[in-house]
Amino acid sequence: MTALVVGLGDTHTNSRYGLIPPFVEYDTGARYNHSPEQRWLWDKWLELCQHINKRAHDLGARVIVVFNGDGPDRNKHSGGYDLISLSRAEIVRWTVESLQPLRDVADVFIVNKGTPAHEGGTGELSELVAERIDAHKRGRSWSWWNVELVVESIRFFFGHRPISTSYREHTRGNGAKRTAADLWMAYHRMGDLCPDVFVFSHVHHWERAHHLDSLCVYTHPWKLCDSYGHSGGFGAKTEPVGGWLFEVDGGRYQLERWQRQPPRAEALEL
Repeated sequence: MTALVVGLGDTHTNSRYGLIPPFVEYDTGARYNHSPEQRWLWDKWLELCQHINKRAHDLGARVIVVFNGDGPDRNKHSGGYDLISLSRAEIVRWTVESLQPLRDVADVFIVNKGTPAHEGGTGELSELVAERIDAHKRGRSWSWWNVELVVESIRFFFGHRPISTSYREHTRGNGAKRTAADLWMAYHRMGDLCPDVFVFSHVHHWERAHHLDSLCVYTHPWKLCDSYGHSGGFGAKTEPVGGWLFEVDGGRYQLERWQRQPPRAEALEL
């Protein structure tokens, strides 16, 4: 049976620059309405979910989604300034609400843990989200540190954080190539079957590269530039949001990069 394997992550729900539904309720009954930028993110999120559903219907495929970490966000680095709430209960509930449209189109939904600074030291928030959204379990746990899948004889590896990245536009892909080469050599040293596809997230920009017979991709972010990004000099450029779709059939796969470019603010004319 044909399968559509989807890899994406980094929605950072609870960040004022991340993915969140049009409004969410605090435990007090008050509401937070998302910003115009977050409305754009939400519209594109629903557009992607609809695209996945249509592709699966057209192919007669089952949908396997791996959400690759950093869904809930309680970022300890920001001191709370970029966050909507510090309540873990609210963050978990809002993340579930954000992921539900994607969960609705998935036959299998797997949640990988993300960055401890965002999710807690053991990925506790992702564990709570995964349980509430009825994700595929790992033993008694609902979330994974990383997951290896074999789908129609194609081997996938999904993990949140890659070992290398390349933030410059003219060197995009070098980080993914280094990661693919390192892991290809490690798998062969260990005498294990090397995955055909490696999928990583975390770095908030997409990359794609091959090393011999292994492909490595980095997923798109679903968060716009925050104060940390601006302070690091990334405010001048915006990364597209999106996801990687692998159509797997008969021991082969075809790859689609679905993405949308966020609008930029107009220049100030004086």
